[in-house]
Amino acid sequence: MSEDAGIGGDVNAIVSNSANAGQLAEAMLGLKDDFEDAMNAAKNAAAETECAEGYTKFLDKYRGNIVEVEEHGLRLAGNSGVGGSELKRNDQESEEGYSGANKGLSRPINH
Repeated sequence: MSEDAGIGGDVNAIVSNSANAGQLAEAMLGLKDDFEDAMNAAKNAAAETECAEGYTKFLDKYRGNIVEVEEHGLRLAGNSGVGGSELKRNDQESEEGYSGANKGLSRPINH
């Protein structure tokens, strides 16, 4: 679909953005484990007991948030891909429906 028309969507841009979202999601895989490793390393390096306990409390408090970030990244990648596929399918169906209507027009429809 033409970007000049100001309507519809650019399937190529969506595919590109979906690929970027997929890379982001892939980078987020294991985020929880990395967070736990960092907190445990900081806890082990802490000289005072109160400091070490603080890292454990921080880990327990925010572990769920880190898991949510990881899951959101995965859903973003999936939703972007599905959205692009649906837009492409819709454009193809519309093009098929109007394929006979362009006789006599100076330009193709939806191009």
